[in-house]
Amino acid sequence: MRVLASGSSGNAYVLDNILIECGISYDRILKLNNYKKIKYCIGSHSHGDHFKYAREIMSKGIRVYASAGTFRQAGIGKNYFASSVRAGGVYEIGDWTVECYEAEHDADEPLYFVFEKENEMILFSTDNAFIHERHEGLTEIYLEANYDEELLEQNIGAGLVPDARTQAILGHMSLQTAENYLCSLDLSKCRKITLLHLSNRNSHEAEFIKHIEKKTGIPTYGGLE
Repeated sequence: MRVLASGSSGNAYVLDNILIECGISYDRILKLNNYKKIKYCIGSHSHGDHFKYAREIMSKGIRVYASAGTFRQAGIGKNYFASSVRAGGVYEIGDWTVECYEAEHDADEPLYFVFEKENEMILFSTDNAFIHERHEGLTEIYLEANYDEELLEQNIGAGLVPDARTQAILGHMSLQTAENYLCSLDLSKCRKITLLHLSNRNSHEAEFIKHIEKKTGIPTYGGLE
């Protein structure tokens, strides 16, 4: 998987010819992806930094997969290139089998995904406060670590985080939750961990990477490698 953009200003990731999230423009996606062809797109939820350009993507003849709630909240009605998926469903998208799971986030029917092909098993989860399912045999992990709990508390106390933003932030996964989840898994097949959607104010990327790599023993990277 290749990270094109990660964070509140826009998200986009590419796995072979599958675009995951469409929070940046099609032209920018093409440029960042070295103009390699994209045939499919799958979105986790309707928030603009993840799904803003869904209509534009569909206008290019690219099929977009997302939950019915995501299409509904984004104001996208019936469209030939819009395909609804649901938590608990398993779908064939390109050469990959994609399993969809319910995410914990303040959106309508948000999802996270596991992609499987041959000996590859890739977890992709962002804007998801907590993962309830255990996924064993993962070869790559792309996981949100949006904020440090202690740092967030300090910033709230210092008045740097408006009250209206606190609940929104808590709809994301903290470094501590990400660490606990990763350490609960058998990571013997995992080659790499990539931390996604780090907050500019409530995280320290280099420290997060070092911390997770030390705890798991797996090479760890930031959202933009």
